[in-house]
Amino acid sequence: RQKTVVPVKGIKCPMSIRNVLPLSRLLSSSPAVGGGEERGDGDVKLIIGLRHPVRLFESFYNYRVMELYQEQEQRLQQHQHQNRTSAPPPLTIPALEKPPTPEQLLSNPTLQWRDVSVDLVRLELSLMQLGKVALTRSDVLELNFSGRRTVLRYNSFRVFLYEVNQLRSDDDDYEVGSGNNVTSSSRRSREFRQSLQSYLGLTQEIPAFERLNVNNMNGSTTSSYPESIDVCHGRFDELR
Repeated sequence: RQKTVVPVKGIKCPMSIRNVLPLSRLLSSSPAVGGGEERGDGDVKLIIGLRHPVRLFESFYNYRVMELYQEQEQRLQQHQHQNRTSAPPPLTIPALEKPPTPEQLLSNPTLQWRDVSVDLVRLELSLMQLGKVALTRSDVLELNFSGRRTVLRYNSFRVFLYEVNQLRSDDDDYEVGSGNNVTSSSRRSREFRQSLQSYLGLTQEIPAFERLNVNNMNGSTTSSYPESIDVCHGRFDELR
């Protein structure tokens, strides 16, 4: 007898726990189970990757800088095509589109640039919105103050948390932990993939995750732009 293969569908959206409106709509549209009043949102499984807030801010800021240059490059290519010129002008960001400095963003919690802000990297606020823990009055006030965040109503969404270093490949091996708790990163990565496989109800093993350059940088890094930042630089000692 041939087994029925049930595909697992999912989406990847880094902003979905910062702005829970899409999750709220998903909750509202989840069909009831068996035609009764019990909702079927228990089939929804969230997978949330956590990253050090400083590194998250650095990465997202540099990604947005890269986007600026890509947009400018597209405009220059279009200009070159329309005017049939042989060489486009130098690739720079127009003055009106210059990003605020990291210091400006971090000194003003209400300031944001292309979704980059201090509020974005406050992961504890994002997790509060999922409605999985009891909140105090001060918690709710903090959520309202921080970008008018809202909390999902009671739901059966399941949540799987992981830390991004668990995605390291088996080839990228090093020791983690201390004392009697030292283990290899490759072993921790395998255990993570097994846990994720069980969480998703998959029958096939999840292979090791490869490290890919998803920013289309052709081997270079976002630090190649003048506006890009490196949080390890002395300039950012106080900022860190």
